[in-house]
Amino acid sequence: MTPFRLGDHEFLEPGGPPAPLDRHLQRPRKPIVGAVAPSFVERLAVPPLPDGPAALLLDGSYCGHGEPTFTVFDLAIEGSREVELAVPFEDPDEPSVRLRPAGSDGPWQTLLALHELFEYCTYDGSGNPPQPITDQSGHILPVRVAIGFEYPVEAISAEDVSWVAIAIEYGAEREQAIVLSMETA
Repeated sequence: MTPFRLGDHEFLEPGGPPAPLDRHLQRPRKPIVGAVAPSFVERLAVPPLPDGPAALLLDGSYCGHGEPTFTVFDLAIEGSREVELAVPFEDPDEPSVRLRPAGSDGPWQTLLALHELFEYCTYDGSGNPPQPITDQSGHILPVRVAIGFEYPVEAISAEDVSWVAIAIEYGAEREQAIVLSMETA
């Protein structure tokens, strides 16, 4: 079997020799160059701006397994990086993260249907719906969004994600925060 290649990185062959233990010590860590996004976000993924919300993800510290293999993308709808985002603040097992164009009254698009994509998510149908990110007055805030994916060293496709994180940038002060970070496998 030929090892899987994602951008400038070649993954280990499943069932082949084990990964070197020092892979977790690689510094500085950096995202895989030239990678494509997983298919479930490919239509929204654009190269990250280093001074935007991706800045919180570009060092790979969000990678919960500590793997050196990860990717980071900004998200855009119809070319605009400003969106409205709804995340499962109350219940991390709620099945979706949603977004729509900033200032829209239109329907929310599902960004991640977590329970369908990742075996680790166990949704029983009783969770709270994702909540839009709002200011203190309850008005939905336009945000810029970056998403990061960690891959196991023996990944076999761009879909073989082991951790996902979402970072946002919002407000006049361009505050940044990671609003979702979770294991997916």
